[in-house]
Amino acid sequence: MVTTSGRTRFQHITYPGAVYSTGNPHCTHTRNVLDGEAMHLAYAATILSFLGGVRWGLTLTPGSGQLPNWQNLGYSVTPSLLAWSGLLIQAPLGYIPVTGGLLLAGTVDLFWTGYPAWFKVLRVILTVGALSSIGILLWVKQMEESDLGVAQQIKDYRAKWRAWREQQSGL
Repeated sequence: MVTTSGRTRFQHITYPGAVYSTGNPHCTHTRNVLDGEAMHLAYAATILSFLGGVRWGLTLTPGSGQLPNWQNLGYSVTPSLLAWSGLLIQAPLGYIPVTGGLLLAGTVDLFWTGYPAWFKVLRVILTVGALSSIGILLWVKQMEESDLGVAQQIKDYRAKWRAWREQQSGL
């Protein structure tokens, strides 16, 4: 349930994030207040910052078999630092440390000892979902900015819709 709701939230802000961030003429007055790409980056960074806490919790749980050493605790703060640097850099370059951090954390969690098998499966699903969401956002943003393919069809449809509405309002 938590997995589905988290992934769903990530995917639901992907396309609106791309639309709001590309200067949609209907939303330009809100660009400085509501920037979908910035919201998406902040959400991705938030998810990444929590991943280190999972390792921290596993390490500090009595009887877990994981020693509270520099390797375990040092890794625990790495995702938060990558997320923070991504927010400082801002979109679109901020996606580099955030995407790298999501990929790194997912890979490390798969091969590091101490996690149960169900958690590793969950990490694969969530990592693929998060990285797909980022990839889709950047692809849609690129399509919107370059006037290619789907983006051009969307713009043509919007123009036809506006023309039809103007014609209807004149009747």
